[in-house]
Amino acid sequence: EIGATLEDGANFFNKYSIHSVLNEVRWALERDTFPGADLLYPIGPDRYIDAQLGMARLDFDVETILGFRHRYLDALATVKDADVVILTLGYVETWFDTKLGLYLNVAPPMQAIKAEPARFEFRVLFYHDILAGLDELHALLTKHRTKPLKMLVTVSPVPLLATFRDMDVLVANAYSKSVQRAALDEFLLDKAGVDYFPSYEFVTLSNPTVAW
Repeated sequence: EIGATLEDGANFFNKYSIHSVLNEVRWALERDTFPGADLLYPIGPDRYIDAQLGMARLDFDVETILGFRHRYLDALATVKDADVVILTLGYVETWFDTKLGLYLNVAPPMQAIKAEPARFEFRVLFYHDILAGLDELHALLTKHRTKPLKMLVTVSPVPLLATFRDMDVLVANAYSKSVQRAALDEFLLDKAGVDYFPSYEFVTLSNPTVAW
């Protein structure tokens, strides 16, 4: 099984931006939108990276990877039946694949960038990007849910350790957290059954020796 044999797979199931979450939920609930093998960046013979699944190397043939991918999406599709959906916003620094028209979960591998340098763009999400993604995710879940949506939204308190931007990482982190926190407030205004859980505030406003 792929999940049991991965190296560097600790973040395999993490989605770091609102668009990465939206991608996977859309593919899970509307399977005909799933790009399939186009998602895979070859980095060697029977070795690929799926930038939606972190930087783990997938040392399998395409058929095996896609079989796992569909099982992964089958599991995620149960979000339509979940009692509560919990969403944690993480990053606003993203990479965009212009060929697929797709925001990636992590940076594409260097092999792919060197092969097609014009294909990938680094993008920083702004307030309207985040809010639009949240609204789109909410609409998608509402469309496919089998019962009323109950949703808890949070902002990750874990700080950035590095940034792709030309600024101090502390400044980049302050922007990342504050813009996502602000977008959530507007997102919540007209959403019945959606609430904010202040995990970000719990950590950042507590005694640092306790919080960290």
